[in-house]
Amino acid sequence: ATSVSGELITFNQDGNFTATDSNAGGDPNAASFASQPFGPIHGSWKCTKKQEIIAKGFNFNYQTPTVPASISITTYKLRFSSKKQTVTGQTSFDVYASESTPKNPIPLVPSVGGPFLSNYLGHRITAK
Repeated sequence: ATSVSGELITFNQDGNFTATDSNAGGDPNAASFASQPFGPIHGSWKCTKKQEIIAKGFNFNYQTPTVPASISITTYKLRFSSKKQTVTGQTSFDVYASESTPKNPIPLVPSVGGPFLSNYLGHRITAK
């Protein structure tokens, strides 16, 4: 299945980032992971090459009457274009049991079928 969402992501100079997705509200009565509500992503990032970064973060997926709570761990591999003021790349995430940590991910049973991969295209926002 193909889906499109918007995301506001802030890369802080201290190496931390936050991301909020337009689909985060989900459906509080969701019967599948695809519609489950979830929180913002928090994590850290570093430069891997000039104009390229890798970022890794996690977020909470909220329990519904039929879908358990869990966490997602997301990896961003992004390239920045100063000339175009854009960012492109790929993201991937997988879903784990709620007692997981980013350093100790515990598989979710039953699995929801990840990892989930997507292309990323963004535009830089600056105050004038």
